[in-house]
Amino acid sequence: MSKTRADDDLIVYDKNGKEIAQGAIGTDEVTIGNLTPATSYAEGDFQVAFADKDGVSQKVTVPAFETKPQLVESFTVNPGNVAGHIGDNVDINVATLSPNDATDKIIKVTSKDPAIATIAWNDSAKSYQAHLIKAGTTELDWVSEDGNAHVVQPVKVDPVLMTSFTLNPEAISGVEGSSVNIGVATLNPGNATDKIVKVTSKDPAIATIAWNDSAKSYQAHLIKAGTTELDWVSEDGNAHVVQPVKVDPVLMTSFTLNPEAISGVEGSSVNIGVATLNPGNATDKIIKVTSKDPAIATIAWNDSAKSYQAHLIKAGTTELDWVSEDGNAHVVQPVTVNAGTAKK
Repeated sequence: MSKTRADDDLIVYDKNGKEIAQGAIGTDEVTIGNLTPATSYAEGDFQVAFADKDGVSQKVTVPAFETKPQLVESFTVNPGNVAGHIGDNVDINVATLSPNDATDKIIKVTSKDPAIATIAWNDSAKSYQAHLIKAGTTELDWVSEDGNAHVVQPVKVDPVLMTSFTLNPEAISGVEGSSVNIGVATLNPGNATDKIVKVTSKDPAIATIAWNDSAKSYQAHLIKAGTTELDWVSEDGNAHVVQPVKVDPVLMTSFTLNPEAISGVEGSSVNIGVATLNPGNATDKIIKVTSKDPAIATIAWNDSAKSYQAHLIKAGTTELDWVSEDGNAHVVQPVTVNAGTAKK
């Protein structure tokens, strides 16, 4: 019966002749363990021979060869997710890498949307650093240099919200018909993403608010006496200011009468008109009048003449007391009634 290799073992020896590996019976393959990855071994570093129950064949020198590199199987990054506000920088490290003896431990990274976030090596921190640029979401794509391991790192960039702002003036007061310029005095933080502030009037019948392009500020128009508020809110909705508004009437400062003084005989009547009134835009133009001595002279509105009319009753002197409805202007008009009978 002829001999076959079915009963033989393939044995590997090192260059010193020491047996280091043995294959399975009946195969012509053998695995050498503990070789260094990505390493060149010279011809003669290893020898092989077949062995059976009768002995060992002549050893054969193994040609020079190079072991394959050990690939990166997995890695993790810290933090797992990147989150922050516009303008923030976030340091990122490769936290773990497996196996430890991977031939090439270099990890490369790119941003899927550099308009939102960029990534670069920070030599002083000895780590990668993500620069958060614009509000939005993207991903950082991490890949081992050998191409065998891959991690996608989510990135979320939030806007820098406005926390507070102040107005100049803090409160508005003025008279009907006037206008008041209003500016945003301070705004925090200074790097807030959206610096726009919106405003509405709670009662436009009392005061309105609009942008004045020539003054480059908002302008409140005070319309009617009363109180209301201007409601200021940052565009991002995070900061809010309520500005009180008080609108006063335009008070009458003075007025004159025609005639300035009254004289006549008993039984006569004299029409009296308001000659001038200041200022012309006084809110309340009503003037009230009373006689200090109705036994001598009375005063009443004459609708047909559209004026007041004094009725001279009894000889003597008195005064008509004229006061603006708003109480701010006052005139005393002398009255002299002479004895006699008025001509009919």
